[in-house]
Amino acid sequence: MLPYPVCHPQPDLKVYAFLQRAAALASKESIENGKHYTVNFPDAKQYQTADKFFADKDIDPVLVCTQHDTHAEFGERALANGKHGM
Repeated sequence: MLPYPVCHPQPDLKVYAFLQRAAALASKESIENGKHYTVNFPDAKQYQTADKFFADKDIDPVLVCTQHDTHAEFGERALANGKHGM
């Protein structure tokens, strides 16, 4: 995972969920803007495991923003689970 979110809030972008392995935040007030997706996208679901993320039937499309070692794997898993990859 990159040390900062690569997806920034946009007025016309509705984010449904993130796969972020970092634990969910107990208090969002203590985290600075841009350091955890739930700060910038408070209404989005957060998954900590790929299995649960890819099993969510409401997730589509999937934008894969990972380091090189998992990028292809997550892209393949998205397609294998009927998601549209980006």
